[in-house]
Amino acid sequence: MKNIPKISVVTPSFNQGRFLEKTILSVLEQDYPNIEYIVIDGGSSDGSVEIIKKYEKQLAYWISEPDRGQSHAINKGFERATGDIFGWLNSDDWYHPGALKAVVEGFAAHPEAGALVGGGDYVGENGQLLTTTVRKKVDLESISGWYNHYFWQPSCFFRREVWNSCGPLDESLTLAMDLDLWLKIAKRYTFATTETILSTTLRHENAKTSAWMHESDITTLRLVLKHGGAAGASNIIESYANHIIDYHKDVDWRIDENKRINRFMNEQLEEKNRQITERDRLIREREREISERDRLLGERDRQMGERDRLIGERDRQIVEKDRVIAEQERRIDERDKAINEREQRIREHSARIEEKDQHINALYDSKSWRLTAPLRWLAGKFVKHD
Repeated sequence: MKNIPKISVVTPSFNQGRFLEKTILSVLEQDYPNIEYIVIDGGSSDGSVEIIKKYEKQLAYWISEPDRGQSHAINKGFERATGDIFGWLNSDDWYHPGALKAVVEGFAAHPEAGALVGGGDYVGENGQLLTTTVRKKVDLESISGWYNHYFWQPSCFFRREVWNSCGPLDESLTLAMDLDLWLKIAKRYTFATTETILSTTLRHENAKTSAWMHESDITTLRLVLKHGGAAGASNIIESYANHIIDYHKDVDWRIDENKRINRFMNEQLEEKNRQITERDRLIREREREISERDRLLGERDRQMGERDRLIGERDRQIVEKDRVIAEQERRIDERDKAINEREQRIREHSARIEEKDQHINALYDSKSWRLTAPLRWLAGKFVKHD
């Protein structure tokens, strides 16, 4: 792409896996078409390499190997950089959307400038914005009064020729190596500024500027005295004095704030203890209710056992009653059978009597019976006399 400056961004990283992906994405998702992104990892063992590999097709170059520290990693990255504009982004910071486009526009508006400084946010791990810094003027005098005129490193970019003449970073420095470079640049080139917020710097317990604050202050003083001369010494001493005053004010405020927090925590603890005591009382009450319920359930089980026993006894009596009834029914059946047999015999006997009666009646009705009637009469008489 002709006439579109290439921006080379280097990210040094070592065991910053929990922040690294956000940093990488803040570069890759820029709406600028000509970015050369280089990641130099110092041999991380916390999963950083896996994150880098996830995006390696979008990187110009990356490597993971032991190095001599942050300055060495940045120098290694810029040795491979081919862009027109350089900048580095530490692995716990990130660019704002549109940042790189604003950088190119800033350099285009100030072709005489060797470096460009934009605005920057400073946030805590919880995302709370701690401060926003925007500088309208950056030069050797303002940098010499660093504590009154500081700016955030990720929001500073410089041309390739500036790096070639003022770089590389001093690898003997573990802190303030960026300030050392800014002082070198300020002695030979001009800085342009933009009010656009380009980046966010993250404050966390492992960040070097937070963990080694006093060592960083000493290095800052030494570097300004080295590069700024008498005027620089006056500026840095004045700004450092203000910094110390602000620091102690901050310490006093933090002490008061800690006292307030302690009071609040004690109140919360007392309330928590009260809640625990109330909860324990409710638990004991609940346990008493459960115990009473268990007693009632036991009594009900006993009553149900007694009822089951009575039901069993009743069932036994019913079985016995059914047996007696069955025996009675058997006897009734036998009696009914005997009655039926007797009735049958009576019917048969009655039939025979009826048959005889019919025979007798037929005999009475016969002529011979009527003719012999006198003889039967006489015979009867004789029988009576005898």
